[in-house]
Amino acid sequence: MSERTSIPDAKTLQRLRSDYGQAQSREAPVSVAMAQHEPHKEPGCVKKTHRYFCGSVKATSYTMLAMISFAALFWVPIIWYVIVPAILNMLAGATSVNIKSATMADPTATNMKVSAVVEINNAGPFGCDIDAFNATIHSPPEDSAPNGRPIGWMVVPPFTLKGNGPGIINPTTMVHVTDAAAFNKMAKGMLNGDDVPWRMTSEITVWSMGIPFSISIDKQAVFPPIELTNYATSNLEMSHGNTTTNQLVIDADVSFYSSSPMRLEGFGTIKAELYYSVAGNDQIGRASCRERV
Repeated sequence: MSERTSIPDAKTLQRLRSDYGQAQSREAPVSVAMAQHEPHKEPGCVKKTHRYFCGSVKATSYTMLAMISFAALFWVPIIWYVIVPAILNMLAGATSVNIKSATMADPTATNMKVSAVVEINNAGPFGCDIDAFNATIHSPPEDSAPNGRPIGWMVVPPFTLKGNGPGIINPTTMVHVTDAAAFNKMAKGMLNGDDVPWRMTSEITVWSMGIPFSISIDKQAVFPPIELTNYATSNLEMSHGNTTTNQLVIDADVSFYSSSPMRLEGFGTIKAELYYSVAGNDQIGRASCRERV
C-alpha cells in the first residue's frame, strides 16, 4: 500500500494564507527597548560641562593647567602687592627703636650733624634691605599738638636688617631744623636730664626676597638725656672789665660731669645765666662762654 502526498499549488497556498494569517514577530517590552537606546554614561560625568574633568587624560591635564595659570595670574599679584605689604606694615609697626648712643656736633641755626648707634628690635623673621629715605622729625606731644609738631627733617642712609634678632645700625646724617623754637625747647629738656622722645615719620622702600615694597613708618625713639652735674671752676682770672656796658671778661676752666651716652661736639659759644645760689632766685648776670683754642 502506498500513500501519495500532493503539493498545493500557488493559488491554494494564497488561500491558506488568507484563511489563517501569517505569524507576527513578538515585540520586546517597552522598558527593554528603551534600555537598549539609552546613551552610555561615564562615571562622574554629571553634566556635559564636566567632560573636561572626566574625559581623556590629555583633556584633564589641559584643564588643570588652565586653572593653575588662572590662579597664578589672579592670586600672585594680590599676594605680592596686597598681602605681603600688609604683613610688612604690621611687622614695621611692631618694631622698637632704641638709641644706644649718639653724638651731636657742629650745630648752626638751621642744621646739626648727628651720628648714632641704633638698635632695632622685633623686625620680624625676614631679613631686608632699606633704601635711603627722607624722615620728618616731630617734637614731643603737647596740648596744642597731641601728635607733636614737625621741627625738622633728615635723610637716613640705607641699611640692612637681619631676620630673627636685633639689628644694629650706625647712621650719620645732617638734621635740618625747620622750627628753631620747638627744637630749642626740646634740646633744653635734654640738657636738664629729661627723656625727650623724637617721633619720626616717612615712606620707605623695603627690599625683601629681591622685591621692593613701599610701607609707611611712624616710630618714636628716646634720645638719652644730657644732664650736666658737678660743675666746677678753676684757674679763674679776671682780665678786664667795662663799667659802661657792665661787662667783665673772665678766663677760667669750667668742668662738669655727664653720665649720658649722648656726646656734644663743637657747640661753640654757650650762653649761661649766673646766680648767687642754687635756688636761682638771685640772678647776677649772663655769660657767654666759648671753648678756648
